This record gives sequence, structure tokens and C-alpha cells, in this order.
Amino acid sequence: MPFVDISYIEDQHKEEDISSICRVVHSSLIEHFNISEDNFFQLLHPKKQEHVLKNSTFHVSGVRSDRYLVIRITCTEGRTTQQKQGLYDSIASGINKSCNISKADILILLYETAPSAWCFGDGTAFGN
Repeated sequence: MPFVDISYIEDQHKEEDISSICRVVHSSLIEHFNISEDNFFQLLHPKKQEHVLKNSTFHVSGVRSDRYLVIRITCTEGRTTQQKQGLYDSIASGINKSCNISKADILILLYETAPSAWCFGDGTAFGN
């Protein structure tokens, strides 16, 4: 069960681009992490320009622009390095193709946790 947070600078993306970004992330998770289509939890975080501090050239082949995205994915552990790399490439390529956002502008962070770290409601740990 991945939970996705997407942060971006407000006024830098059209509403249809945000929807497309969400679809690309979800379809990439379905393809590479084998989640079900209804396993969909995303939270969007538009930020003011002055609240986004970044190094525009650190560890990328290009330069980060104001269309910069931070995609944080929290999921249960157990995926292979190959699955993770496939996910990263699928998200970056899909967003680049559908929204014309440079791959240098797409930062993806993956956090893996034990199933017992999740409570979907009712005060009960996942898997209990």
C-alpha cells in the first residue's frame, strides 16, 4: 500500500498537469510494484515559491527549474532494486512525456516501512 506525497511550486503547473502527474505515479506503481488499481492514496502539497529551497544542479544532468516536483512514496518493504529503478524511470519518463517536465525536475524519494507501521483506520495495525 503506497502512500504518495507530491510537492510542487504553486502556479507552475496547470491543473490538468497535476492530474496527469498523479495518474503517471499511480500507473507506475501498478506496473512496477504490482499494486491493485484501487490502492490509491495521494496527497498534494502546492508550495509558495519562497518556501522551496533547492540546489538547482546537485546530482542531475540538467538544471532544476521552477517546475520542480518532489514525489515521496511510502510503502511496505520488499521490492527489489530492479523494481525500484523501473518505478523511478517510469515515473520520470511518464511525467516528462505527458507534461513536458524535465527529468532533472523530478525528485523521487522512497521510504520503506514494516507492515506494522501502517494503520489504515480503526486503530488497528495493518496485517492484524
